[in-house]
Amino acid sequence: MKYSICLATLALRASQVIAFPAQIFDLSVNEEEKRELARISLAVEASTKRNFISRAPGFDASQQHVSNQGAHKFVPPGKNDLRGPCPGLNAMANHNYIPHNGVATISQFIQGTYDAVFGMGLDLGAFLAIYGAIFDGDLTSWSIGGPPPAGLLGSVGLLGTPQGISGSHNKYESDISPTRPDLYQYGNDYKLIMSQFEEMYRQPRGPRGYDLTSLTPFRAKRFQQSIEQNPSFFNGPFSGVAVQPAAYTFIYRFMSNKSAEYPDGYLNGDVLKSFFAITGQQGNFKWTEGYEKIPDNWY
Repeated sequence: MKYSICLATLALRASQVIAFPAQIFDLSVNEEEKRELARISLAVEASTKRNFISRAPGFDASQQHVSNQGAHKFVPPGKNDLRGPCPGLNAMANHNYIPHNGVATISQFIQGTYDAVFGMGLDLGAFLAIYGAIFDGDLTSWSIGGPPPAGLLGSVGLLGTPQGISGSHNKYESDISPTRPDLYQYGNDYKLIMSQFEEMYRQPRGPRGYDLTSLTPFRAKRFQQSIEQNPSFFNGPFSGVAVQPAAYTFIYRFMSNKSAEYPDGYLNGDVLKSFFAITGQQGNFKWTEGYEKIPDNWY
């Protein structure tokens, strides 16, 4: 698919641009973060080379289990903690895989998405973390929600005051979200629309549950809904062509539960609900804002 090619091409350059924020705002990056970015840069380069070698999928329970206990037990966000439109990042913050306040550095985002939780490709994770820092943050860190309180980030980013993902419409966040509203139709882009989640939940399940055979037709429906219902609908060259389709792919690729039977993952309704902060049964669902959770026994 076009968006996959786009993301992959950009990710290939991650090892070359990963030091970009530190080079511009050298004084804003402490020595530990600089060392971590240098280490990740080398790892990205090595990972990119390895990705050209095809591998058969496998499953290793001891290596793939993601803890939601102890240091990573669920802790709901407080009134000053930032949460936004991405359920995966919200869950990571709620389980302390990135800082609980919802503001993280480039290296913290990469480590969390690659090694700790989702197994995202190191090159792609690096690119997305850098992109967020440049367009939504202060070039070194960014918020998974709206603008952070004074003191958590630098006061100026590449595009002015850092606004976080929730303030990144048509830069990072886009119209046609699976479960979030179109900004200019509803006035926000981060609160779950229950009717959209219910429609996704009702989709016929594929051989791996809510897989791409299920989510691709749902994306087509959402695309048409936005065209028909949103007078300000916009499908941008990056936010629309690359990020927006990836939001649907990521649901299955990163939320599905891996096992020996399904090494590529199986996504059932309970896991889907947990990651989207939904409780209750179909027809009586309840969304609790910011309560996204990593499920029990999840790999």
